[in-house]
Amino acid sequence: MTTSINLDDDFDSEIEHDAGKMPGRWTNVVLLSFAGLVDGVEGGILGILFTVMRPALGLATSALGFIAALGKLVGAIFGPLWGMAGDRYNRKAILVFATGVWGIWTIALGMVNNYTQVLILVAISAAGASATTPVTNSVLSDLFTDKTRGWAKGVWAGITGILGIIAIVMVGQLENVPDGWRMGYYAAGGLSVLSGILIYFFYKEPVRGQTDAGMGAVAQKAAAAHEFSFDKVKTLFKNRSLKLMLVDKFLIGTVTLFTFLPTFLADHRGIPVAEGSLVVGALAGGLGIGRFIAGALSTRIGDGSSRINARSIIYHVALTLSFVFLVISLAVDFGTDIGPYAIINLLLGFVLAFDNPIMHPMIARITTPELRSTAYGLWQSGSERLGDVLFTLLVGLLTASMGLDNVLLYMVSGLVLIRIVIWFVIYRTYSDDVAYNDMILAERLAELE
Repeated sequence: MTTSINLDDDFDSEIEHDAGKMPGRWTNVVLLSFAGLVDGVEGGILGILFTVMRPALGLATSALGFIAALGKLVGAIFGPLWGMAGDRYNRKAILVFATGVWGIWTIALGMVNNYTQVLILVAISAAGASATTPVTNSVLSDLFTDKTRGWAKGVWAGITGILGIIAIVMVGQLENVPDGWRMGYYAAGGLSVLSGILIYFFYKEPVRGQTDAGMGAVAQKAAAAHEFSFDKVKTLFKNRSLKLMLVDKFLIGTVTLFTFLPTFLADHRGIPVAEGSLVVGALAGGLGIGRFIAGALSTRIGDGSSRINARSIIYHVALTLSFVFLVISLAVDFGTDIGPYAIINLLLGFVLAFDNPIMHPMIARITTPELRSTAYGLWQSGSERLGDVLFTLLVGLLTASMGLDNVLLYMVSGLVLIRIVIWFVIYRTYSDDVAYNDMILAERLAELE
């Protein structure tokens, strides 16, 4: 299948200049939410249905960690690259290609017959799927102002999470269907292709930086005068708050729960995969609900000079609560009744959800428009997935000697404690980094007015 897309010119005529009056703003959010949902389902099938894939393909239990880690490693490498592409080229074209055309590789995953084929196709599929998050984050920053970016991110993530509940539960039921895991990959790949088609016809590309304070009227000129370059990327690593956020994201070991929770429940609590998927659905549901709430709070508090660290404080509290719920979820044996596990994981997902709606607008406040897709790529696609790769591999390697239950409990909860300490430091750096970025944008505005 050959597809040629001119990343610079094909969609330029669709650019809108006034984000406040931009028609179809929320249509963009819905389309991007659907794309994010599809990527999540593609990655989640392995963790949920591994217990039925395992005998069909003759895999050892340890293979789950290696396959999942490979996909995340590829995503960690390609995510920042897609982020830089999103800063340099037309983002609609990238989304159509990486989300739509690339879906054929997920369909192909349903046709595998051995371990080697799984590894190859998981790697290829993950390379394209990693484009959605950094590009979407950049687009949302250009569709909404600082005050409403948290709400937009919360809605995007919330829609993805709520629909993810349905998708996860449906995928879990495929355990009882002959070759159901193959059907799961066929469906996910088909939805990915559909997502690309919908984006092609209905998505509208915004101007970079059009929602930054005072930039609306001159955003097009500013975008042309201050384009992305590889030399500028190194300036991101001089930003103290961003560097700390990258470390924080690297240590977000809770992501491994989605990979190992069904197996943990099956092996250590005696809960079948079909029922265990309901617990994972509760975790996803908590994430979905929490993102709406976190987005609303992020919008309400804004980032005024008198409360510059308000978002940081809210996230810090949520992070502390996540430690409590995580320990209860992994350390307390409630037997085979899924009710308590579902409730605890619902609450855990709720507080974990404060991550993106709070930190998304914070990163936008300390980066310039031409570098935001790259910053988001480094933050969520790069740093998070690299950490996820490491901790996924560690879980797989240590499980044989320590047991999956002990590895998840001590490693994942221990990482949360380190992150709680990091956020005490971010309090001291964030206001200075916001002031510096505001100064740069003010200088650009003065040059163009």
